[in-house]
Amino acid sequence: EAASDPTNSSMMGRLFGWRDEKQIQSDWTAVVAAAAEEDFSDLQDLGFLQVHGRDLKGRPLVLVAAKLFPAGMIERERLLRFLAHTLDQVCGEPYTVVWLHTCATWWDNCPSATWMWRTHEWLPAHIRANLAAAHVVHCDLSLWTA
Repeated sequence: EAASDPTNSSMMGRLFGWRDEKQIQSDWTAVVAAAAEEDFSDLQDLGFLQVHGRDLKGRPLVLVAAKLFPAGMIERERLLRFLAHTLDQVCGEPYTVVWLHTCATWWDNCPSATWMWRTHEWLPAHIRANLAAAHVVHCDLSLWTA
């Protein structure tokens, strides 16, 4: 359980290669399997995380609309299952993430930078490796200082 929790990841482990990729992949597989049984229609209706079209190089686009993300209202574990469910659709090939920060407010819509880093650590190697590009649109001071 603890290995699947991104808040328990070790930055030192990442820096010095102490990541157990087999365990991370096993945890990922379990999370994706659990997510396949879950109804995410309420989160999909919010529209804050979606796979939508392709970029100019033909890679799938994963859009994050921060303005629509109710950061304090979603249980973290459920959010991670939804993220796994969404990324599993595109992780077999290079993909692009676009973070739309327009009209987002730090207090209502943004996970912390630490949470984002730890979530990135939680992802298995093949998903991190296939992230071809990440773009932040209309970044404001609150995101830069996180």
